[in-house]
Parts: sequence; structure tokens; C-alpha cells
Amino acid sequence: MSAIAPKKLLTAEEFFLLPNPADGSQQELVRGEIITMPPPGGLLGATCSKAVRKIGYFIDSGPGGTLVCNDTGFVTERNPDSCNAPLKLDHQNTFLIDTLSHPFF
Repeated sequence: MSAIAPKKLLTAEEFFLLPNPADGSQQELVRGEIITMPPPGGLLGATCSKAVRKIGYFIDSGPGGTLVCNDTGFVTERNPDSCNAPLKLDHQNTFLIDTLSHPFF
């Protein structure tokens, strides 16, 4: 009986060094494995633009904070690593504050 070799999981650092897909697809690292998705379409771009304008105005006129958009990647888990673009952050910006100083993405 032969044993199946375990799949090598990538770290965030290894994922960061990979070239972008030539076909424009998007990639995320989920628990050490690369997940490939089709490129975003125009509807997503228009929706993000509208949301960023409104949320940005709210942040600038009130609680403060930093807003990022359009596939800004963050390391969201370690051991095994996940790197992705979260669609929402908590209202206290704690996740964002911790990840803005991270050297990846």
C-alpha cells in the first residue's frame, strides 16, 4: 500500500511572491491552498465605488479610521495561512489597524 504525500501548504510569504495570473483572475490563499476566481466585473466595480464614497464620507465626518477597497489583501489567518480581501471589517477597525502594518499585500 502506498501512502499519499500530504499537499504542501503555502505560507502568506510564499503566496505573496507568486506572479499575478496572466488571465486577470483573482487568487486568495485559504488555509495554505490557492483558490482561483474569475476576474471581477463592472457591476462589482460600480458597487464598490458607490460604497467607498459613502463609507469614506461617514468615516471622514465622524469616527475616523482607514478605509481600503478593491481587493486589498490581508493575512487573515496563520498556521495554515489565509490571505484574502475581506468584504467587511469590524466597527472598531481593530482588524484593520493590526493588518495595515503587515508587509504583505
